[in-house]
Amino acid sequence: MSTIDFISNAAQGRVWLPDPGHIVCPDGAILGPEGGPVVGYVGKGGRRLISIGGKTMLAAWVVCEAFHGPRPEGMQAAHEDGNPLNDTPANLSWKTPRDNSIDRFRHGTMRNKLTAEDVTRIRDRYDAGEQLQPIADDYGVTKQTIWHIGHRKTWRHI
Repeated sequence: MSTIDFISNAAQGRVWLPDPGHIVCPDGAILGPEGGPVVGYVGKGGRRLISIGGKTMLAAWVVCEAFHGPRPEGMQAAHEDGNPLNDTPANLSWKTPRDNSIDRFRHGTMRNKLTAEDVTRIRDRYDAGEQLQPIADDYGVTKQTIWHIGHRKTWRHI
């Protein structure tokens, strides 16, 4: 069972989130208790994030769960058209991380930000003891990405 229980109302084409009274609509809109749209923001990955009940979550996850049922373990909300802002139920489905990655390659939306030359420079800076955040900021990636490169967990072929 998910953290949010959904109740369907097919007559109005809406799905209710009973606590705290939000509504998920067939066009992917999420309405607050007063009926106005829930305002969110676009995160670093280009996906829409919203806050419900004090929790920040992916809007795609909320819509997918509302219209396609609870998220099966290990699955992700996948955008069929590759547009991470198209959170309509018809565009969303639950997929494995592998299948979602295959889709991203098919859509042309998965690209490496880094080149082999970047990785070599990152490792040089990492091995010299430079802090992770400045390196990450310079390359537009996370500190975790820098750590994985520095520890040869990723980009092992370089």
